[in-house]
Amino acid sequence: MSVFNRIKTSSFLLCSIVAFGALQLIAGALFLSSLSDNKDSFETASSANDKVMALTNAWYALNAARADSNRVLIWLQKDGPSSSKIEGMVQHGKEQIALADRWFKEYQSGPAIPGLDPALNDRLAATYQVYSTQLSTLIGIAANRDMPGLFGLNIANDQLAMEADYNHWRDAISKLSKQASTRSNQAFATMLWLLGSILLIVVFFIGLCWRVMSRVLIQPLNLALGHIRAIEQGDLTQPIEIDRSARNEMARLLAGLHGMQLALVKTVGNVRASSDSILTGVSEIAAGNNDLSSRTEQQAASLEQTAASMEQITATVKQNADNSHQAAKLALSAAETAEKGGEIVDGVIKTIFGLEESSKKIAEITGVIESIAFQTNILALNAAVEAARAGENGRGFAVVAGEVRNLAQRSAVAAKDINTLIAESSARVQNGSKLAGQAEDSMQAIVVSVKQVRDIMDEISSASDEQSKGISQVGLAVSELDRVTQQNAALVEEASSAAQSLEAQAAHLNSAVAVFRLTQEAERKAVSVKSAPLRAVRKPAMAVASNTSENWEAF
Repeated sequence: MSVFNRIKTSSFLLCSIVAFGALQLIAGALFLSSLSDNKDSFETASSANDKVMALTNAWYALNAARADSNRVLIWLQKDGPSSSKIEGMVQHGKEQIALADRWFKEYQSGPAIPGLDPALNDRLAATYQVYSTQLSTLIGIAANRDMPGLFGLNIANDQLAMEADYNHWRDAISKLSKQASTRSNQAFATMLWLLGSILLIVVFFIGLCWRVMSRVLIQPLNLALGHIRAIEQGDLTQPIEIDRSARNEMARLLAGLHGMQLALVKTVGNVRASSDSILTGVSEIAAGNNDLSSRTEQQAASLEQTAASMEQITATVKQNADNSHQAAKLALSAAETAEKGGEIVDGVIKTIFGLEESSKKIAEITGVIESIAFQTNILALNAAVEAARAGENGRGFAVVAGEVRNLAQRSAVAAKDINTLIAESSARVQNGSKLAGQAEDSMQAIVVSVKQVRDIMDEISSASDEQSKGISQVGLAVSELDRVTQQNAALVEEASSAAQSLEAQAAHLNSAVAVFRLTQEAERKAVSVKSAPLRAVRKPAMAVASNTSENWEAF
């Protein structure tokens, strides 16, 4: 068991992952090697097949050219040199020889077949060259329709030599193909064996991992879950065994669970020991809060009366301030009215001055009219004189001249009357201008007096505002103090309610902690805890409450 406790879960998981990865890499490498071998074998077989096809096509083309030469010989014997079919056979034979050369060049340009004897390729090339050359010569003789030449040239031995080399080459290729197939089968069997071995290793490793995992992780987790369920049910008496030499995560988990159990035992014991002291202290706090609440309520009532008086004073001062504001507004309105009156008087003076100037202009106009009337009168006299000279013919013109003279005299009289009236109006306008100037001076004096009254009312209003603001601030301070006192009273009531609730919760806590089962040693330690520090702290608290009450009464 101790050996497994020294195995770290993280290290074990890392080693397992690395091992599985290594097995995957090995299997992948073997698979890639097999694919590479198959690829090489396929490429070799494909290359060999291409070379076999090229050489076979070349061999068939040469044999076709040989057959054409034989058919030419037959037609020469049958129809003689004049046969029309010989030319086509000769042309076909030449094409077959050219085709054979192309196929043989393709054969030679391809990659060498691994394992094939190079000497065999050399012999095959030599016999092909001889046979192809002889066939070209034979086709040339056939083109000349030389039947004795055809009989005289014997290329059967060359054909047999190439056929023998071609057969040897095909046999060698067939042998190499069989060897490649055998190697492929052997490689496949080897690969199956290796993969089977790797599969067995993987199965064994999985079983080993499961064994180690159950000892390192699963069993300690089940043990920890059992202790956690016991703690959940309130049983703190079950001991948790830990291995001090263990270094893995599960051992640290059990050690932490053991520490948590010890801390819970200590905490529950202390809570049990402190429950009674808390109940006693909470009861005394509740009694002090009740006393403080009653005195705070009395203080709040006194502050309410003070606040009501301050509100009445504030209302009176505010009314005075409003009256002063209204008087200031009236003074301001009077000043504005006086200023407007001054402006109206200025307008009247300007109007009178305008009338005076208009009178002067009218006087000038009447002077012009009077001058015109005088000149008209003279002209009328001249016209009458001329009419008298004219005698009987100028009598009507003399009558008209007389009427014009009368009108001119009347215009002169009217102009004089207008001048007289204008002179009287000018004198009156001057008197009115003097009176308007005196009225303007009076209005300016009134405006100055009204402005002084307005300034005095503004100062009175400002002083009233400041007084009202000061009293309002005092009232706000008293109201704020009243509000704070009421809040303190509410807080004292809440503290009293909280103390009662805390007392009930302490009782509930005591009953809740009683659920836990402790060892006898832990219970003895819990009983030995005293509540003396709580009682020592409670007396100064009462003294502070008394001082606070005295301060409130002094206030």
